[in-house]
Parts: sequence; structure tokens; C-alpha cells
Amino acid sequence: MNLAVKEIDTSVAEYICDQLLAGRSMIDICKEKNVPSERTVYYWMEKNEDFCRAITRARSWQADHFLDEQIALAKSATIEDWQLKKFQADNLKWVAAKLAPKKYGDKQTLDVNQTMTLSALVEQAIKIKDVTPDSIKTIEHAPQSRSDSQLQANRVETIEDYL
Repeated sequence: MNLAVKEIDTSVAEYICDQLLAGRSMIDICKEKNVPSERTVYYWMEKNEDFCRAITRARSWQADHFLDEQIALAKSATIEDWQLKKFQADNLKWVAAKLAPKKYGDKQTLDVNQTMTLSALVEQAIKIKDVTPDSIKTIEHAPQSRSDSQLQANRVETIEDYL
């Protein structure tokens, strides 16, 4: 099909999604006679939010298809072709991780351990929240288990008193 096709044909859109689910690439699908060019498909995605969501969903499910293919490759490997099958399975695993990173991607963890003094924390709060020192009347920094007289002794009347 030529680039003049600018209106979404729902049957073609469904076909594209079905083919993606079957593990085919957008390049191969768009080479077919009755399918628009990649450029047109991406134009449709840009102009139609529903179509874009459908393609995104199909790509995510394509990752599940690739996982199934990976399992089939591993089961069908022989002594003669195990290296080729491993290579193909690894590629499918990589693509699946890119298509559905939350499901098939490497788990990323971030461990942040930072110590900050109370005065630095208050200064940051003032900067972030646009709090003026005058707007803060009291800061209680004593545990709740203390008596009222002890709480009164540990009360800071203004930010300046604390800093």
C-alpha cells in the first residue's frame, strides 16, 4: 500500500496487532501487499490513541509469545544444534525483556542510604516547600513517651532557635 493511506482501516489495524502477537516484526508485516508502510502505521499510532494502545498491548503480549518460543527452542535442542538454539533463545529473551521490562527484564534495585542532620532536613524542607521560618511555630523532637513538662523543655519556638 502507498503512503497516501492516512485513515486507519480497522481490519488492517487488527491484522497488524494479530501478526505482532504471532511474533512477526513490524518490518515484515508492512512488506505485505495489503498492509500500509511502516511510516503510515507509525502515523496512525501518533494520531490515534486507541490504535497506539492496541499496538503497545500487542507488543507486550508479543513478549509472552517470545517466551513460549524460547521454551520450544530449548526443548527441541539437540547435541548438533544446541548452540544455535541457545543463541536464538537468548535473543528472544533479550527482546522479551525490552518489550515487557517489568515482566521479563532484569530486576533493578536501588539502595540509598543517606544520613542527614535535622537542621539540614529543615533547610531542605524550607527550600522545597517554600516554607518561611516565621511560618513554623514549633518543632517537637522528643519521643511521645515523655511527660508534658519534658516535652515543653524540648520544644523549639522558631526555626532560628533550632538552627
